[in-house]
Formats: sequence, structure tokens, C-alpha cells
Amino acid sequence: MYDTSMQITITIPDEDVDEIDKLVPHSYRSRAEVVRVALADLLRARRRRLIDDQYLAALDADGVGGGEAPAALRAGDLEPSSWAQIPW
Repeated sequence: MYDTSMQITITIPDEDVDEIDKLVPHSYRSRAEVVRVALADLLRARRRRLIDDQYLAALDADGVGGGEAPAALRAGDLEPSSWAQIPW
């Protein structure tokens, strides 16, 4: 990935700018910073969803997904009498 940035110009209707100003805390230095933070949050959420989807696909491939819980000991189960009986 290249460590560069690109400047773009966007036009936002005045009523949208007013609404953004009401929603955003005043801890940002500029409206441009607000847009940068919002876009970074959107990208981070998208990446997280992609990673979650990959984990779910891997679990499905192993036969664990699809609503089936992996084998495990649960409260109330009888104590295994040997290592072979432990559901790893």
C-alpha cells in the first residue's frame, strides 16, 4: 500500500451541513476531518464484516457452522472416563 493521500472536493447541500454540524461533537478541527473519520469508520466496519464472513465460512467448511455447536463439555455432562471421551 502506498503512503499517499488524494484530495477530493465534494459539494454538500447547506441543510446537510447544518445537520452534520448538529450531530458531530465539536472536538473535530474541521468538517474535512469529520468526513475523514466517518470514511475511516465505514472502511473499518466493512473490513471487520469481511473478516467475520471469512471466519464463518471457515467454520462452515469444517462442519461447525450452520447452527451446530462444536463438540464441547457442558455443565451437567458426565465426567469423561478417559482422554478419548473428551470432545476436543
